[in-house]
Amino acid sequence: MKAMTLTAYGDDATFEAADLPKPIATDGHVVVRIIATSINTVDTMIRSMGADLPLSPALPAVLGMDFAGVIEAVGDGVTAFSVGDEVYGCAGGVTDIQGALAEFIRADARLIAHKPKSISMREAAAMPLVGITAYEGLERAGIAAGQKVLVQGGAGGVGHLAVQLAKHFGAEVYGTGTGDKQIDVIKGYGATPIDFAYAIHTRIGSACVGAKIDGMRVPLWTRVKNGQSIEIITAQGQTPQATWLDIATTGKAKTAIRRSLRELDRARFVSLGRELARSAFEQMNKSATEKVLRTAARNLRLSSAEELLAQLGSAELTGQEVVQAVYPNLRPKPGEHVDRKRAVVGLEAGQSFDRSPCCQALPGERIVGITFRGQGVKIHTIDCERLSHYEDQPERWLDLRWHDGPHPAIYGATLDLTIGNGAGVLGRICTLIGQSSANIADLEFLDRKPDFYRLLIYVELRDIAHLHSLIPMLEAESEVAEISRYRNPDLFKAGTKDA
Repeated sequence: MKAMTLTAYGDDATFEAADLPKPIATDGHVVVRIIATSINTVDTMIRSMGADLPLSPALPAVLGMDFAGVIEAVGDGVTAFSVGDEVYGCAGGVTDIQGALAEFIRADARLIAHKPKSISMREAAAMPLVGITAYEGLERAGIAAGQKVLVQGGAGGVGHLAVQLAKHFGAEVYGTGTGDKQIDVIKGYGATPIDFAYAIHTRIGSACVGAKIDGMRVPLWTRVKNGQSIEIITAQGQTPQATWLDIATTGKAKTAIRRSLRELDRARFVSLGRELARSAFEQMNKSATEKVLRTAARNLRLSSAEELLAQLGSAELTGQEVVQAVYPNLRPKPGEHVDRKRAVVGLEAGQSFDRSPCCQALPGERIVGITFRGQGVKIHTIDCERLSHYEDQPERWLDLRWHDGPHPAIYGATLDLTIGNGAGVLGRICTLIGQSSANIADLEFLDRKPDFYRLLIYVELRDIAHLHSLIPMLEAESEVAEISRYRNPDLFKAGTKDA
């Protein structure tokens, strides 16, 4: 019979045609006439590594593990096969067993199977080793119906069979792939290709700005189904958003998102803190030099100036606290301000009050009070939506007003801003707020896009006139797309009961 033999091992080794004796059927074996064969990874390793691989045959060798063909002869003890049967298997090409790169092969009957009529000889010859690998991998993993299975490389040799087998076992199957051709292959097997996000590479997931499912643009939070093809759209400069934590389902994705957010937040807080420090020191006619910041950090028992700036930017420290850490005797000149405890007129003696967070009433606005047993009075603006909850309880309403004198800048209000994502934009906004004699007490990013940010800034103001002068000043900044006062009727004081 004709066979392709290997007379040397190595990356440059070549096969030579040779005439070899036709094998005969022995006990438990059959002789198969080869119709198709294939080359797998182990075949190439044997050719390249030779004696360094324990299963390599002695030279001259006939390689080839996988094959498909027709049975020519049956040995004693073989009952499952007959002459003429179409079979396929992985039964040669290692140790002292002749391989399939020949016209005939003697195969152990336990290592072959009847070829399904639905596939060709070529297709059957490509299946054995990768099929065995995929099946054993899933079996060892304890696959069961209803599980979620991710197959890395779902269009590869082992992967494309693992996808189909996992689907056969009743699992919800996901597969990774790259490019339209691979996606089409995976889609045809009923798995959802994750050609995106953190399953492939953290960089791809972090740069994700959108997705297409079966060619249709969809939001990132869209849940995918088995059999759909997914295309991920990325953009340079995109960064993970906090809302992605609610979208992601895998631990790997959530961990990567949290890590990126921490890094981004720290860098943002340090940058913001630097602007806040500069503004705070300039108000005292001082400079926020690196030496001054290091001194402040040391006096506040912080590890570094960067840590100080990060805490300042995240509102864990105030600008005044940082200034006083270096200049403890340097304080704003006291004015004839209305004491906060007597800022509201119309309360009974000993009656306490709080501003309700839903509307954040400022001095100068028309206000009413709602009484709460054991909790004092909650102050609302006259137009607060929350007041509708008490329309049928007039006995709880108090007619109040703010004291007419000047108030200190301690009354918080929240600004809703959409700003351009450009260098120094946030810093300029912080500077403007500082120049208006307002303080930034807190800052929260609601949405981050490659070109715009939406954020809430909690500023401490004197009164409504202070707010009305600050908003136009910020609105005039070229990178501010939108600005408004933020009110949320659902933000009612934690622990406050409507009774």
